[in-house]
Amino acid sequence: MEGSAFDTIPLLDMQAVTSPDASVEELQRFAEQLRHTCHTVGFFYVIYHGGDLDVLDGAIDQAREFFDLPLERKKEIDNINSPAFRGYIVQGAENTAGLPDQREQVT
Repeated sequence: MEGSAFDTIPLLDMQAVTSPDASVEELQRFAEQLRHTCHTVGFFYVIYHGGDLDVLDGAIDQAREFFDLPLERKKEIDNINSPAFRGYIVQGAENTAGLPDQREQVT
């Protein structure tokens, strides 16, 4: 995948790097793939991560509950109140290529 053009959402396979026998080369190859994907596309799916599916489902449920809260509640953790700029970012607060981003997020 060169540049930022892509036809499908990238899949990052963690199967080799989650093994206790993962080599330095495998770890470096995965890190480079992750870096490249983050810089060129900006998002991806992770597969074969070895995570407990119940934990992952719980995290998704918690995220849905958070984003369903009224705006005033979400803004209680607004990132502009954090010295590290971590927290909630309201939809349209950030710009890409001069246009407001159509997403809300927690960083």
